[in-house]
Amino acid sequence: MMVGAMLITGVDLFVNLITYPMHTVVQRMMMRSGEAVKYKSSSDALLQILINEGVRSLYKGASAQITICAVRNILAVIYLIILNKHRAGRSGQPTYSISIRWKNSEDGFKGDH
Repeated sequence: MMVGAMLITGVDLFVNLITYPMHTVVQRMMMRSGEAVKYKSSSDALLQILINEGVRSLYKGASAQITICAVRNILAVIYLIILNKHRAGRSGQPTYSISIRWKNSEDGFKGDH
């Protein structure tokens, strides 16, 4: 379970870092919406940011996003550990089954379909 959680955390961090420049462009466009000089499009915003500030400016604030991602995934792992301990069977092994019972008209369901 720990290996799977680490893999999911790594993939989540990777995806967040890859898409963070798009988030930066969106935020910059929203910040400029009330000003006289606006970006013409998202590609214009990206180009202007790269020309005026460089590539590093696209990743300003990414450390906060990495922290958020790490905390979110740590909390998810803690939740899963607690959930598995709570659902542990008599043998002490965690159970992973989910049972879903559907009611139909033959079982007494009296609703519209």
